[in-house]
Amino acid sequence: MRSTDIERTLRTINLYEESVEMRVLKALFQLNHRMTMGATLDAVHDEVSEGKEISKNWIYKILAEFEAEGFITPDRIRRPHLYLVSRESIAMGIEKRRKKVAKRIDAQIEHIEKEIEMIEKTDLSEMVSHLLSRGREFHEEMESFIVEGQDNVETVIAQEIFTRADSGDVIRTFVPVGVVNRSWKSTGALESAILEALKRGARIQSLLVAPDEQALNVLRTTRIDERAHKDFVEFIREGAVTIRLYPEPRVTYRLVALNDEKMALFMTNISRPETALITTGKGSPQLVTDAVRTFEKLWEEAVDVAHH
Repeated sequence: MRSTDIERTLRTINLYEESVEMRVLKALFQLNHRMTMGATLDAVHDEVSEGKEISKNWIYKILAEFEAEGFITPDRIRRPHLYLVSRESIAMGIEKRRKKVAKRIDAQIEHIEKEIEMIEKTDLSEMVSHLLSRGREFHEEMESFIVEGQDNVETVIAQEIFTRADSGDVIRTFVPVGVVNRSWKSTGALESAILEALKRGARIQSLLVAPDEQALNVLRTTRIDERAHKDFVEFIREGAVTIRLYPEPRVTYRLVALNDEKMALFMTNISRPETALITTGKGSPQLVTDAVRTFEKLWEEAVDVAHH
């Protein structure tokens, strides 16, 4: 079987070469080879998160899923627990996933066949009459939902917040220390969506906040690299982007909000959140209103650092 076919099959069972899940699996192989007796959660986290910001809870969740599928075998007698992996366990895990995916595809095929049968049997004139009699929208937007995975969170924020922003809209952001120090990648979906929103005439208010005095000092001394952020800096100079620093340590909401209509509320404080709640003013009016009011209050007390 060709390597391209093997890679395609692995992708079909959700084993992507560049995914965090695959990096965890590779780390387990390397650590088991070096340590022979298995790898601890801390060791796997250190190996996977080297040069990347990935929480230990996320690694633990992946390990738990691998254990349930048979990819790894835990040793719970030792403290801390050890995770063992072998060619045989990998084969067991892949086989379980393959059967699971095959079962899901079979169910999808059965469902599609029933749909086709229903479509072919339904009278066209009855469908037209029913459609015209309804007099209301067919689709109601989901008002609140949870997003997991760093790439997924950024993609959804780009689509739900920045892609919807237009001329006259205001996007408010509470920004922690890690985001300020994050490298700007102009080719990223989120970064591109931010720039496109600004080009359409949206305005961004970014409030820099720090949970303690040490983090606050980092914010005070951080400067924008104008060469790396050329396009973004131009919007700052034009006033489309306003940046303020709250002068005292403060623990508050971590969010990105479009007016008072839609908001992404993050569950962690790392620079690339791995979990977010996407909600609306209609779906969670008290939460969105309180978040916007808190932002406005702190914004008035913050110091303008656009030329910092």
